[in-house]
Formats: sequence, C-alpha cells, structure tokens
Amino acid sequence: MVKWAAETAPAKKKTIAAKKPVENKRSQWNVVAKEQFMIMPESIATITVVSRGAPDSESMYLKGVGLKRGSDSFMQIPDGLVNLNSEGCCQVKIANTTKR
Repeated sequence: MVKWAAETAPAKKKTIAAKKPVENKRSQWNVVAKEQFMIMPESIATITVVSRGAPDSESMYLKGVGLKRGSDSFMQIPDGLVNLNSEGCCQVKIANTTKR
C-alpha cells in the first residue's frame, strides 16, 4: 500500500523576462489626399495630404511616386521636404501632364 505525504509540491515560480521598450524603427510613411479632388489636364494643383502616425515634430522627405495610366497620362508630386502639422497634414503640389 502506498501512502501519500500530506505535503504538496512547492509551486513553481513563473519568471517573466523583462521586456525592453521597442523603439519605432519605421522609416517610411505613406500620405494620402485628405479630400477628393479633380485636376484638369496640363495643370498644377495644391492638395492637402495626411499621414497618420508619422512624427509631426520633424521635417520629413516626401518622395512622390508618379501615376501613369494610358499612353500620355502622368501625374506627379515632386520630391521634397515637408513639415506635418499637429493633425499630420501638409500641402503638396501635384501636376497632371495629360494632354487629353
């Protein structure tokens, strides 16, 4: 016959590794037009763009990516420095070089 002792096994202490704060290592941010707009062929317009979550206390370099659709359709935002306001917005110029 086996008799069990009245003592219970000591509880194991769970150790949790200390978490280090993760620095924000994101280096690229996207901007989108804040409102819908219409731009005529062969014209330039100023639009307000927004970037959510981007740091607003420093200048950022905006690299415009051109949109090309069709044989002569091309829209471009020039590359350059932008300063976001407290709402994450700034204004940029956009050119439509479409000849139609």
